[in-house]
Amino acid sequence: FGLVLRGFILRLLMDCMVLSIPLYLAFSLKSPVLSTVLNLCYGVLCYVLHVVSADSPAQTDKLLFIPFPPWLHGQWLLWKPETSFLWVLLAAVVCLMYIALFSWLSVRAFARRCKGGV
Repeated sequence: FGLVLRGFILRLLMDCMVLSIPLYLAFSLKSPVLSTVLNLCYGVLCYVLHVVSADSPAQTDKLLFIPFPPWLHGQWLLWKPETSFLWVLLAAVVCLMYIALFSWLSVRAFARRCKGGV
């Protein structure tokens, strides 16, 4: 049960971390077209890095910690039962830092837009 709960919480944090960047772009850019184009580019980048991360030699040997959302998301060793709790905790802390940073930036962009008009 603990492994399933750990996996569920880590997956939830990682998904929120990955989504925090496009949400920030949507709040900060005034042009819907530019926001859509940048978010599509970010989505392609996330896909490529996720695939590269999943196919890396680190998957069979050890964890290669690169604190960028799609890379962490693709590190299969984070999801295995024998993974050290410290690795999982480090990944969760990185997720929380991304979520907090981009949430704060989004709120600031939204507040600026409300003050200055649409």
